[in-house]
Amino acid sequence: SRIGLLRGSGNRWHTTIARVMRAPIASAAVALVVLGLIAAPAAWLKIRGVTVDVLPTSTESRHAFDLVRRDFGPGELSPIFVVVQSPQNGGIWNPKVLDGVLALHERMKADPRVDHVQSLATIVPNPTPAFMESLSPATILTSPDRTRIAKRLATLGGDQRTTALIVYPRAGPTAHATQQLMLDLRHHAKQWAPGLASMNVLVGGEPAEHYDFLHVVYSEFPILLVLSLLVTFVVLMLFF
Repeated sequence: SRIGLLRGSGNRWHTTIARVMRAPIASAAVALVVLGLIAAPAAWLKIRGVTVDVLPTSTESRHAFDLVRRDFGPGELSPIFVVVQSPQNGGIWNPKVLDGVLALHERMKADPRVDHVQSLATIVPNPTPAFMESLSPATILTSPDRTRIAKRLATLGGDQRTTALIVYPRAGPTAHATQQLMLDLRHHAKQWAPGLASMNVLVGGEPAEHYDFLHVVYSEFPILLVLSLLVTFVVLMLFF
């Protein structure tokens, strides 16, 4: 009888089908309630990127990360990179653009979600707009200390079209505050720093990678769900 049930025959199978056919609406309602109960835990599901926290605390990489996080802050190993790209060679040394870098730097320093910032504005303590506007590869290369800092943040040679601000958040890369900070930079960087209006401003780093990965994956989820339902429907039609 078990084989018969699996093949779609037998008294139990026919009895079940008959009950469903006599009350299709009630049967559908019961099925929906059961599916709802099964899916209910998804309401408490928290989507986040994969970080080193998934590793056991006994692993060396996790232990090293925990030490840095404890002693230097959760965001020290996962900064946000604000990349400013000029459409013209040498464009990052335009005084207006340098004013924009300073404005965004100061905005980030004042943000409670930020621990510290590195940019061309960190070449000297408390730079003034006049100092920023005077910056150029020629003035920077005269000082070994300024050169050491600036070469990590701007192209001093070549096309001289790119500079970056490195923003270190107070929280980890997947924390809500860090994710919102990254989105705020993507949406408002040029508003906060009008001098960057003509620049191409890109926001990356580990926090942005987590956000973009989840966005790309889950934007395809409705399509995958529909395909799964179609495959299930075809299988049921073929075998039952």
